Amino acid sequence: METRSANQVNEIRATFQFCTSNATSTSSILAFAGVLATVGNKLILIDSYDIIAEATTKGITLDTKEVRSVMEFFAYKCLNAVIAFASPAPANKTLIALVKYSKTQLREAKKEDIAAICETIRKAAHDNSGCLSNGITVSDITDLASAISLYNTASSNPRQAIIEKSYAKEQIKVLTKEIQQDLFKNQMDTMVNTLIGSNDAFVEKYYKVRKIVNLGISHTKFKGTVTKTDKTPIPVAILKIMATGKQEIDYTIEADVNGVFPNTYIKPTDYDMQIECPGYITQNEIKIHFTAGKALKRSYILIPTPPPIPTPPTE
Repeated sequence: METRSANQVNEIRATFQFCTSNATSTSSILAFAGVLATVGNKLILIDSYDIIAEATTKGITLDTKEVRSVMEFFAYKCLNAVIAFASPAPANKTLIALVKYSKTQLREAKKEDIAAICETIRKAAHDNSGCLSNGITVSDITDLASAISLYNTASSNPRQAIIEKSYAKEQIKVLTKEIQQDLFKNQMDTMVNTLIGSNDAFVEKYYKVRKIVNLGISHTKFKGTVTKTDKTPIPVAILKIMATGKQEIDYTIEADVNGVFPNTYIKPTDYDMQIECPGYITQNEIKIHFTAGKALKRSYILIPTPPPIPTPPTE
């Protein structure tokens, strides 16, 4: 991801994580949770596009379950808006029947059918502009289109055209702008401001997190991979980073389905690093220096844990 986009996405992710961890502070604002959920789903789209943008010539592997979850999220928003639009008398029963799915029906739809169902919902929302006054925006419809495209790519659907790296990079910028301008500035910031006077500590911390830091200059960019001895990726391996000599974990990074650790910006100092995964021997590195404005790359190869030595039978 380009440095400018990475800086913005880091701020978005930090804000999302802060608000998620402090959900009780905004529980009285009924609309806040829904907006925050939209931010989280857009972040998944950004991360998926980033995998494509950074992919090698060997191809990509996206998290199908995660992308499907996003696709269902935006499809459900859109179908409810379409139903609300079509319901006033005389009701358009044909249009309603076309998109009438519950969350359970979407979740339980067969993997070979769900993309087509969501495309039908997307088209209905796109073709009936009046539904935009019923709780969705144009970006919800385009996000659904993005999720469908990414799901087809993740599912290796042969009918899906390959998503070009240049398009993926552009979509990251579009999604980042949507979050910054619409969801943060126009909605979340306004809602957080209603807590001034009643929860000033939360408001102050919220706006500190919302500050974009030029990570490319002030931090070390860490990236890495983790594989077996035969170069097969190891997903969900965990990398823990702790200031040298300290027990407290400063950063926890999880490898994706490709065995790739997402680009992470680390405050410069000396760190001890530990990588672990069930079924593999834990590896440690001691006193690794992270330099501001530089990149640090690691390629880990994990060794399977030896089977336990059988206990000899007692006579």
